Amino acid sequence: MKYKKMLNEDFKTARVKFELQGYEPEDIDIAFDAFKRLKNSNVITKDEANIDLWANKRLSELLTFIRDKEKILEKNKEEKRIWNEERAKYIVVDDNETYKALVPCSELASLKYGSKKWCCSWPTNSEFNASFCSEVVIIFVTIKSTNDKYALITVDREIPSTYVEIWDENNKYIDSSTFTARTGLNAIDIVNKTKSKFPEIINYKIRLKNHFVSNGIPIPKFTEYEHEDRLPEDDESEIAKNPLAAAAYVMKVLNRLGVEVPDVFKRSILSDKMAYRMFTNYGGHF
Repeated sequence: MKYKKMLNEDFKTARVKFELQGYEPEDIDIAFDAFKRLKNSNVITKDEANIDLWANKRLSELLTFIRDKEKILEKNKEEKRIWNEERAKYIVVDDNETYKALVPCSELASLKYGSKKWCCSWPTNSEFNASFCSEVVIIFVTIKSTNDKYALITVDREIPSTYVEIWDENNKYIDSSTFTARTGLNAIDIVNKTKSKFPEIINYKIRLKNHFVSNGIPIPKFTEYEHEDRLPEDDESEIAKNPLAAAAYVMKVLNRLGVEVPDVFKRSILSDKMAYRMFTNYGGHF
């Protein structure tokens, strides 16, 4: 209460000085009301918020200061509004009586429409921003009759052109035939429908990266996951019969050791769908 009384006294002193300059009481009231609103914002410094500083100047200087800061305040509000809208964005790929497929373009959309067991949809420490800032495109598919959810993972480019990785809502990897048996849908068809949305998706990716850069925040990257030394039995079997899958696994090991494989070899190896999954499942990246 003592501080508030002192503050009021400071304004009274400033009022007297401004009245002596010939300003009308109504104009001083308007200026003081606007100044007090700015004091509650984050656009003025502690020194600028001291009315004693302005009491030694002309009221016109205070009014110019207020107008300039109000413009900044309005710009910040607009940027915050736009960003809040961006955070809820998603792109619908297909929506019919059987299923809905969408690409989340924001962390909030991923949390709302994804499975809580997916790393991109965790309520805390989500990996969404890291994945969205990469070449990864995640398509959420919800079956309307059962409300079952699936994540179809592809990349925002044409190599390999038919690559898709599928995870059920319990975060279990399933192949395309299992997905079709469960849903009656073709995963590649959904990916192909999504390709027409790639320019829009990439635009959202750029905007998200720009948001981080403009706010001085490092663009997030995937964390390094620890996997058991032993591969799942199915993957061991695949490596045994698929040389490209074996090459992809070796390439993954080199990748984690910081050894880059030339692109010409990488593209050749990863043109095989199983090899691509082998590479990405165990910590490989581009």
